[in-house]
Amino acid sequence: MKNDFYRSSLILFVISIVAGLKMVFDLYSNTFTDTGLIWLLFHPVLAFAIFQLYKSYGYRIELFLKFREFLNGEHE
Repeated sequence: MKNDFYRSSLILFVISIVAGLKMVFDLYSNTFTDTGLIWLLFHPVLAFAIFQLYKSYGYRIELFLKFREFLNGEHE
């Protein structure tokens, strides 16, 4: 549970930095529009949705990747 909290915090932090850099770039290039504002307001919701999807399906993806490595003979 503690690991999930840190992972979600990291995802939110990274997406916030990306959104902030995009906003600064748009402001300096004079292309900051309503779309930029919507992106700035919406990105925490998007980060939470990505985290929930990873929480729901992440272990299945990891099992699939391990199985694919096994089939390719890349296992130890």
